[in-house]
Amino acid sequence: MATPVSLRRGQELWKVSVPALVIQGSEDPLNPPPHGKHIADLLPNGRLVEIDGLGHCLPKALLPRIADEIANHAGCVIKAL
Repeated sequence: MATPVSLRRGQELWKVSVPALVIQGSEDPLNPPPHGKHIADLLPNGRLVEIDGLGHCLPKALLPRIADEIANHAGCVIKAL
């Protein structure tokens, strides 16, 4: 029942001052690439990670990769403080 989000949205993201991680699935049918890149580009400190084979759901097989990306991002943020 979800609907795709327009690429015209998100202009307010320039106000986000903390480093932000955007995880994009290469196979996301709802918000496919280039949505993730668009969001990451709008964030002053945005970083995009595109995961091949990831759709809109989070399959168990990809959870370790996603968790690693989040942990790596959190570690970088802590070091920057």
